[in-house]
Amino acid sequence: MQNKTAMHDLSATAELELAQNYRSLIDDLNVGIAIYGSNGHLLCANQSFYDLHCISTNDVTIGMTMFEVIEHTVQSKKFGNFAASEVHKMVKDTFENGEAFRIELLDKNERKLRISRHFKPNKMVVETVEHLASDTTLNNFNQDPNLKHAPSLTMEELTAALNRTPDGFGLYSPDGQLLAYNKNYVTLNPDIAHAIRIGARHADIIAAVYDSGKIEMNGQTREDYFAYAEKERLEPSGATAHRNADGKWVRFSAHRLDNGCTIFNVADITQLKHHELHTRDLSQQAATQEVQLHYALANMSQGLAMYNERQEVLVWNDRYIKMTGVDPAIMKKGTPRIDILRNSIERGHYSNEKAAETLKRYSEDGFTNKESVHLHHLTDGRIIEVHNRPVSNNYTIVTMSDVTQREHDTARLAKYTRNLERSNAELQDFAYVASHDLQEPLRKIEAFGDRLAKKYGDILPEDGSMYLNRMQNASSRMRQLINDLLAYSRVTNKTRPFNPVDLNDIVKGALSDLHVRLEETGGKVETKGLGIIDGDAVQLRQLFQNLISNALKFHKPDEAPIIHVNGETLTIEDSFGQPIAIHRIKISDNGIGFDRRFKDQIFAIFKRLHGRMEYEGTGIGLSTCRKIVDQHFGTIEADGEEGVGSTFSIDIPVKYAGEDSQ
Repeated sequence: MQNKTAMHDLSATAELELAQNYRSLIDDLNVGIAIYGSNGHLLCANQSFYDLHCISTNDVTIGMTMFEVIEHTVQSKKFGNFAASEVHKMVKDTFENGEAFRIELLDKNERKLRISRHFKPNKMVVETVEHLASDTTLNNFNQDPNLKHAPSLTMEELTAALNRTPDGFGLYSPDGQLLAYNKNYVTLNPDIAHAIRIGARHADIIAAVYDSGKIEMNGQTREDYFAYAEKERLEPSGATAHRNADGKWVRFSAHRLDNGCTIFNVADITQLKHHELHTRDLSQQAATQEVQLHYALANMSQGLAMYNERQEVLVWNDRYIKMTGVDPAIMKKGTPRIDILRNSIERGHYSNEKAAETLKRYSEDGFTNKESVHLHHLTDGRIIEVHNRPVSNNYTIVTMSDVTQREHDTARLAKYTRNLERSNAELQDFAYVASHDLQEPLRKIEAFGDRLAKKYGDILPEDGSMYLNRMQNASSRMRQLINDLLAYSRVTNKTRPFNPVDLNDIVKGALSDLHVRLEETGGKVETKGLGIIDGDAVQLRQLFQNLISNALKFHKPDEAPIIHVNGETLTIEDSFGQPIAIHRIKISDNGIGFDRRFKDQIFAIFKRLHGRMEYEGTGIGLSTCRKIVDQHFGTIEADGEEGVGSTFSIDIPVKYAGEDSQ
């Protein structure tokens, strides 16, 4: 009677109707479920609820209060002793404080039982009862006909299995209540973990997602997002992905079951997304590099093509087509190299002789597997240098350069070299004539002039004596000129090898030869810092002798010449930017000097800055000095100031590097 009265006292008939609608969904579950109204009265419960509580439908009926249900369970003595005060506290905490409740205990068969109560936003309470013992089964997960004779799966085993999976799993009832989930369903949704619990509505979880602000909504309003989420639950359209606040990429997918329930899967696709982004970046880089390669090939001055191991073309540029003269239509990926050559021959770019020669070369075994350089002489006059270079994977890179101008310049240089060699030979012939044929009649002129002056000098008239004196002076100048030309010729045709030479010894030898001249002029020579270099001792002695002799020759009439010969070793960069040790020699005097405007001209052969009547000489001495310095791969420069003096600066490499240094 009390139960009927309680039932008649229910004011929320809508809650009762709602509970009865749930009844069809919870009847077949192995988990015990009971639903209480906002006033604390039992609205509905499935058979598993009664079985797991060890009570009957006669003991606990619809309309009882939660306190009465709990008290009846306690009085059954199936779960141990509980005081009435404890029962009251459970009910009070549930309804007054809205606190969730969970307890684990043992039933009469010593099996572990878990009882949970959840306070819903509409103040209704959902109670779940489930066995945690290994013999408790979830038959609703084993309804596949093919598994009829398979061992049943326990809740503990199913939960453990789901918790071991890397994906999140959530099962929602047809009306959108969360029935089951595993731990990764929470782990992969950390921003809404507080909203995920058994019995939670899908709409509440979606609200938590929206309110978290952790997911990009792409401009969707709250209403739009709710409508989209509800549609995905009822009519799943496919997987979606977003990035959580912690940086993880998560993919959601939904599957609608035949019984109206929806399974949501949540997968961590962070690594996959990173791989996808990395692959996209690599693709973009590859595309960029391909464009750069295209422009690089298009702007090359050379023709270039790459062939695979079968000598089929893979890559080429337009200049390669122009240099080979092939039909652009046949230049396709995979065209054999020999076909490209034959097409060029057919189009008349090779003479018959050159075509046969080139085809023979290409047919040789191993031609494409070794590096080689060949010149192709085309019928239009062009000369194309073809460089065959093997690379990895048995591929071949072929570059073509138009060397027509270079070959013509080389031919002209060869012709110039032959002419120069002939000119040098003529100079050598001249030196021979000067040293033999010219000196013989000169000696006779000098000899007969001396005899004439000795025998008839006293009786010659004044005019005759003047003519004879001029003839002897001219003969003397002629001999000096011949000797200077011979010295110049010998420097030009250096044949002696270079050896280490001490410049101090060289200067001493030169001063010994100039001893008389030094005494006549009262000259003084001071040396400092001279070192050892590789060179020709004879030529170097001539170099110092000519320069010191010049300083003595062009001294001031009223001032004794003072000459400084200083040396130092320096490191400079050569024309290739490589360090090289040189010995710098400076020869300076206090003589008459010269105008700086003529500092380059004074090294020209036969060039004189002063008249023959003022100073003796042939104008060959400084030209010989420059030749000697050139032969030693050095440089010589002159500087001076009229009335002050002159300075000659010479740089000569300390070590001789051979003919390649030239």
